[in-house]
Amino acid sequence: MAALDFGRLVRVRGAEVYALGRKEVNRLATVGIDVSEYEGVQVICAADGSVMTVYRNLDFRGLRPRSRPRIGRRNSLPRFGGFLMS
Repeated sequence: MAALDFGRLVRVRGAEVYALGRKEVNRLATVGIDVSEYEGVQVICAADGSVMTVYRNLDFRGLRPRSRPRIGRRNSLPRFGGFLMS
């Protein structure tokens, strides 16, 4: 499968996701490999390498790492009525 061979690997929530996006298709086209018909294919694999599901999705935002909120950073100063108290 093209996504497993040429796609980017992202580890998300305990699974491995192989995704073949626009960047990979363009990069492979420069070396003479045409995988344009597989653009957007995502393969979800378990930790042991077995394929769980395969689907096409052109929106890769779900594969981005999520930022963790900084605890205590924003609420470190007491607030009252929208104004900082000193």
